[in-house]
Amino acid sequence: MSLDTVLYLIGLGAALIILFFIGVLLFYYFSRRGVTVCGFSLSPKLGKLDKGKFKVIKKFRHDKNDRKKSVDCVLVSNYGVFVIRKRDVKGVIENASGREGCVVRYKGHTRFCKDYIGENLKDIEKIKSFSSILKEIPLYSVVVFPDKTEVRISGKGFCGNLKDMLGFIESRCEKEKEIPDGLKKEIIEALLKEKEEKLG
Repeated sequence: MSLDTVLYLIGLGAALIILFFIGVLLFYYFSRRGVTVCGFSLSPKLGKLDKGKFKVIKKFRHDKNDRKKSVDCVLVSNYGVFVIRKRDVKGVIENASGREGCVVRYKGHTRFCKDYIGENLKDIEKIKSFSSILKEIPLYSVVVFPDKTEVRISGKGFCGNLKDMLGFIESRCEKEKEIPDGLKKEIIEALLKEKEEKLG
């Protein structure tokens, strides 16, 4: 192998390493800004809510030993708590017939996936166990898909497209009795404390 070839390979390897680190830095930068590099982001929609009435707690992990056991965000409002999970599914998604879970149909292919609503309801029960306060207020399940996805799932809470998410949240708030500010503050503190402990 000639010296020129060796130098070329060394240069190519160095360039690939530099590109890798640039990619990592860009991913970290956009993640910190609340922008989703792949999939879709909840931030633009949630950003439209009145910050005086809603508190967004992102990336809420509820199991210290399992990173997968988390929800995308917990939204605390003056009227209840919304546990939000997003799923980047393309095509048509509907309830599976005769079994738990869902069926996704996309470009002529069919696959089975998890029971997203059931998963979120289990998360809600787990979150309720963090504090007795959380057992006294309404907690809502919100499972969100991209706007281009055709959602045919029925179940408890909201399960639909991103464009309809705020409409559901606002409709729930109109029907519920307002939570006192002191109680809302206790709820936020309890959830943030739990989040910190799980990340520790």
